Amino acid sequence: MGGAQFNRAPQTRILVSLGASPNAAAVFSITSPSIENTFENLTIDGHNQALSIFASVDNTLKNVCLAVQTSGQTDNTALKITNSFWFFMDGGCLKTLSMTIPVAMFTGETPIAGENPLVGLVYFTNIQGHRKAVASHRILRRAPPRSRGDVARRHAQASMALTAMPWISKWAPQRSGPEPIKARVGNGYLK
Repeated sequence: MGGAQFNRAPQTRILVSLGASPNAAAVFSITSPSIENTFENLTIDGHNQALSIFASVDNTLKNVCLAVQTSGQTDNTALKITNSFWFFMDGGCLKTLSMTIPVAMFTGETPIAGENPLVGLVYFTNIQGHRKAVASHRILRRAPPRSRGDVARRHAQASMALTAMPWISKWAPQRSGPEPIKARVGNGYLK
């Protein structure tokens, strides 16, 4: 597979060994009610997904590299975050091998524990991204919004996610039309 590049010691490597009929499951999958999970000093090389977080709050990756192969299965990505809030990734890397596979997916899907179908407050710092693609992440809504406010929050959070990931934002589609919704962050505004 090639494995994650740019990983920094110390790291323990977890490598998936494929059987005759591999499934689409992530190497690690976090779901509600699990909260405040931390992964540290790991390299996780998966088949379809390396890490999936669904309906969980306050999760942290410190010096973690995530990599996946091109599987052709649903939601093929190194990192998938769904219906979750407060995600932090400091140090590490994200890697895929195809021009069509995003390094990260942020999805709003049908709730499993009463959570809102959105991803909010996502922070990436000091990350290496490696991919041979034009679009490096995907933001998807697969469940209807609960209210008009939910749609506005979703747009603001997508804007924050793109701004928080400068190493991939240059591949984001350019927005045209009216002024984008502004999200308050600290003492200033993000567009």
